[in-house]
Amino acid sequence: MGWDLEAPAIGMAQSMIDEFTARIIGTSGPGRTADSPAIHLRLSEASAEVDAGMALMRSDIKEMFEKARTGDPFTPLDRARFRRDKAFVVQLGLRAVNRLFDLSGGHALFESVVIQRIHRDMQAAAHRDGLIMDLGGQQYGRVALGLEPDGRV
Repeated sequence: MGWDLEAPAIGMAQSMIDEFTARIIGTSGPGRTADSPAIHLRLSEASAEVDAGMALMRSDIKEMFEKARTGDPFTPLDRARFRRDKAFVVQLGLRAVNRLFDLSGGHALFESVVIQRIHRDMQAAAHRDGLIMDLGGQQYGRVALGLEPDGRV
């Protein structure tokens, strides 16, 4: 039940916010600039996604440590929920990265641009089988509905 790629994924999403913000601050005029309501909204949504992912990750890790400290067993539903949450945290990070990349312009594709690297690396992390919500979240649905898991939880 480790958090091997989830924390770096949230870190990548925060890096995208930082890099995107640094590129936009001080720009003005029509289009993709600091004056643009579209930029404001996308930056706000991406930031909320990262904050939500971080809060969920911290909450789950705190719960895991508390159960380990007290010796409480992890139920199948607990285990399925942690797997679901790991996938969801990464998908929140992916949404944040994609949301900002979509407004970064064609220059964001150049290998010399940090935004390109963040976007590429996030795609790689988010497409690991257990971190795709359709796969990582499936067991939770089964267990929550009283079915036996059909895979590892």
